[in-house]
Amino acid sequence: MKGIPVLSVVLPIHNQAGFIQAVVAEIDTYLRSAKVNFELILAENGSRDETLTILRRIAHNNPRAHVVVAHKRGFGGAIIDGWAHARGEFVCHMTSTGQIDPKDIVRCFKAVFSKKGDIVKIYRPIRESILRKIVSRTFNAVARILFGTRVKDINSCPKIFRRELLPLLNLKFRDSFIDLELIVKAHALDLSIVELPTTLRERTGGRSYTNFRTLFEFLRNMFRYRISDEFRQWKKTIHSQETT
Repeated sequence: MKGIPVLSVVLPIHNQAGFIQAVVAEIDTYLRSAKVNFELILAENGSRDETLTILRRIAHNNPRAHVVVAHKRGFGGAIIDGWAHARGEFVCHMTSTGQIDPKDIVRCFKAVFSKKGDIVKIYRPIRESILRKIVSRTFNAVARILFGTRVKDINSCPKIFRRELLPLLNLKFRDSFIDLELIVKAHALDLSIVELPTTLRERTGGRSYTNFRTLFEFLRNMFRYRISDEFRQWKKTIHSQETT
């Protein structure tokens, strides 16, 4: 890799010893073939298997890969710690279960690099099951009502944007709620969000925990965040910065 990377890809990783090497290798191979100057930030997140050992082996053999042991546990915490080590002009975060085609990383990167949007991400027109379709539509609809967001698919990744936006967004959530926090704050900042359609593949490994219980937890967290002092204070800070 020559010089400072243009794109930093952050992968939060937890208990994925059985398949993470194949997932990282596929991403690495495709981005190289697409002539993208990138780095891979492998954010290990409290795994209890051999994941960390495998990640260190990957990084030892690949100068583009760097291991970060997350101090802020959780999906969002790993991403935040990964961002802290990112050097690229653009940052990307995504799941590391093998569902995302590396082509989608390149599609989103080209769109944001050409300034088609401040944030570029994918969305999933077709969901894997009726349950997921109901959960997703409900979640996105409530977000529109509470926060005025206008995206089709809040939680879908990859999401790519300029690293310089991170201090402004000041993202805090350590779980998967970080994706909603990102979209809500981007909307409040009047940032443009572009969504590109895609079809997710089967998971290479791991499992999904999406069910009606997780939907209720998300809805509860949304209502709490909407009236929280944290969100109110962030908006106040941003408003004061805009008027000075």
